[in-house]
Amino acid sequence: LKFDNKLSNVAFDYNVLRPYTSVREALCELEIPYVSRPCARGSPRRTQLMRRTGGTFQVPYLEDPNTGVAMFESAAIVEYLHKTYAC
Repeated sequence: LKFDNKLSNVAFDYNVLRPYTSVREALCELEIPYVSRPCARGSPRRTQLMRRTGGTFQVPYLEDPNTGVAMFESAAIVEYLHKTYAC
């Protein structure tokens, strides 16, 4: 996930994963624009994610171009979004 008012956040995910739902809900609640990049088994996006993370495949994964933060773990991502972007 990448986000701000100028740049879209990028989120790598499986659309069916329940943990990712909390991340999507936080992004919507905070009105943060983002781009979701599903990376199903066999998808070139999965390979792209693994390159970006040094060989790790774990979703959801968030990249914030505004702060340079890149992270895994739904609960940590939701906490980060609220601490960083809530009014």
